Amino acid sequence: MVTLVRLFGVVMVACGVIFLISPDLMKKYIDFWTGARGIKRIYAGGVLSLLIGIFMLFAASECSVPEFVIFIGIWGIVKGIVLFILGGLKKLAPIFNWYTTRKLVVLRIMAFLVLTLGTLLICSA
Repeated sequence: MVTLVRLFGVVMVACGVIFLISPDLMKKYIDFWTGARGIKRIYAGGVLSLLIGIFMLFAASECSVPEFVIFIGIWGIVKGIVLFILGGLKKLAPIFNWYTTRKLVVLRIMAFLVLTLGTLLICSA
């Protein structure tokens, strides 16, 4: 289980690096979730977020810093629930649009945050 936590951290670091180098890819990533099949993708993302969050909670007891892994797990569960509560694209579109209209510096800061959280997750596993 610890290996999967580390793998998830590696994916986060990779995404952070990619988005840090090319913030426009983050805009394309956001557009992916709001495209023609947006509502289905958002619900699929909610399910995935819930599953990852639950997995993190179960894996936390085997990690060297379980508090951080629990934090990531709770964050994932909350994110999944919020996606289901807000549901439709009409409610989520302003949030997604806010991200896509930010300057590249702001997107790079968010990418750096993802990179940092992924690194911390790898170290805490």
